[in-house]
Amino acid sequence: MHMEAFVALHKTLNMACGATIRNVEQLKQDHKQPVRSGIKKPALSTLVQPTIVRLNEGKHASIIAEHGLESNPSRPNA
Repeated sequence: MHMEAFVALHKTLNMACGATIRNVEQLKQDHKQPVRSGIKKPALSTLVQPTIVRLNEGKHASIIAEHGLESNPSRPNA
């Protein structure tokens, strides 16, 4: 039984390492390609609209208990 778990873990780690290596190789290739400087890139502030939410520990715990870990603290009823 322990050997089966070990083999399953080894296969999972092997696949994850392979995926990581492929991603790193792709990033290396992408990094070698020249950047087109003629294209105007939008400012980060136009792409991201951050929300700052202040919760105390009790409020956060009640939101998690009621809505689960994937809840959005800024919209607990969503």
